[in-house]
Amino acid sequence: MHGRAFSPDCFKVASGSTISVDNKDFVAHTFTVKGSNIDLHLLGGQAGSASAPPVGTYDFVCTLHLGMRGTIVVTR
Repeated sequence: MHGRAFSPDCFKVASGSTISVDNKDFVAHTFTVKGSNIDLHLLGGQAGSASAPPVGTYDFVCTLHLGMRGTIVVTR
C-alpha cells in the first residue's frame, strides 16, 4: 500500500501461503479480501499478514478508500 493504491494490484499465491501487506502510507488502510475472512486493518506504517484462502480468484479492497482494489489468483 502506497499512494492510496495497492502494489501490485494483481498477484498469484498458493493456497495457505502467507500474504504479507505493508502500509507505506501515513493513513490507515484495510486489506479486505471479498469472499474470505481476511480483513486486516493497518495503521500508517504498519505491516500485517494473513494465510491465503482456498483456490480461486478473489477481489481485495481497502474499505476506507474505495478506489483501492485488486485481484488475487490463489493456486494449489
